[in-house]
Amino acid sequence: MASVGRPINSWIYCGAYSTLDRRTLEIVYLTHIRPILEYSNIVFCNLSDGDSEKLESTQIRAARIITGATISCSKANLYLETGWEELKTRRTKQQLIFLYKIKNNMTSPSLQTFLESPDLLTRRYPTRNTGEFNTIMARTENYKKSFFPSTVSKWNSLDTKSRNASSLLAFKSSLNNDLKSVPNYYKIGTRRNQITHTRLRLGCSNLMYDLYKNFIKPRPNCLCGHHTEDYIHYFMNCPLYNVARNTMFLQLEVLAQTHNIPLDSVTTDTLLVGDLNFSNIVNTKVFEIVHNYIHSSGRFRHG
Repeated sequence: MASVGRPINSWIYCGAYSTLDRRTLEIVYLTHIRPILEYSNIVFCNLSDGDSEKLESTQIRAARIITGATISCSKANLYLETGWEELKTRRTKQQLIFLYKIKNNMTSPSLQTFLESPDLLTRRYPTRNTGEFNTIMARTENYKKSFFPSTVSKWNSLDTKSRNASSLLAFKSSLNNDLKSVPNYYKIGTRRNQITHTRLRLGCSNLMYDLYKNFIKPRPNCLCGHHTEDYIHYFMNCPLYNVARNTMFLQLEVLAQTHNIPLDSVTTDTLLVGDLNFSNIVNTKVFEIVHNYIHSSGRFRHG
């Protein structure tokens, strides 16, 4: 399966440096590529850890291409940036959804016979474990990881409310209640500015501190002479970009006055990730101003 994704990801890689922006590339991956990686995924839920990692690496490569993150960016930060789930997690959810369908007669009647076997009979006496199935004993690791033994174990770990959800939609919602969506303003602007802003946010930019932190440069010094060129120094203090910075501060001041927000609430973190207390419109405007600063400063003109 991992080999299937490589040529397709190569096509995305070509698009990453063309006119395609992050939003378009993500749509391409989620609608045309990930479904291939997940086709019949409940059948191969007993993947070995090695094969599972190979499959996951295809998605990680796509995430790096779409966001513009470098190899030094961790997998955890990539998933926070994209809002995606690991393929392994998605397989688990698909297993649970399919077991819910079997349990509630939404599949072929022949599958129901598996749940009627002595090994899988639902606990029928009134306890706090209502809705559980008996655990299936497995003598081999392969059988233990196969659909019914592994899914029953995962099913029993769910809370009672989820197991007894009144509808398929309610069950899916209970599985996805911890999902966090990525703000739309992460995907605005030109491709170059999107990549630069994302790398600043993820700590894998061409700022000297990021290069030093990732063992690429021996020192974090800025060209202006300051001992550390990090994102705070770049946005707030570096004298090399005073003209661009003054323009940025003026635009932020006008934005704050227009939308009646305190100017001091716009921090360096706001410039990187936005502010949940601001509306989507305000955050979008902040990101547009930041992109203008990135372009005007010329700091990342060559990478």
